Amino acid sequence: MYLNQDLQINVTIYYKSVIVQINKMKNKVLTKQENRVAHLIANEFLEKEIAATLFISVHTVHTHTKNIRKKLNVKNIAGITREYMLRLTNCADVLKPQIIK
Repeated sequence: MYLNQDLQINVTIYYKSVIVQINKMKNKVLTKQENRVAHLIANEFLEKEIAATLFISVHTVHTHTKNIRKKLNVKNIAGITREYMLRLTNCADVLKPQIIK
């Protein structure tokens, strides 16, 4: 049994839109390193301190911060902190030190 042509087109369009939405959601997921940076930002670390803690350059921290802002669609570190805390299952976790691997 075959679908009529209009139905096939509608199904194809629907699945393409679902794939686009999934790809958009993937882009909003922070990498492990971005998650570490967001955690340290939420704990009031400066970029220089984050760089020293993660053994990366200040420029790399700045780039991670910029990418986090884009992914979370926020304007500043206050927005990063808010979104980071909202993603936690327990907001008290923001105060726990993260294990750096």
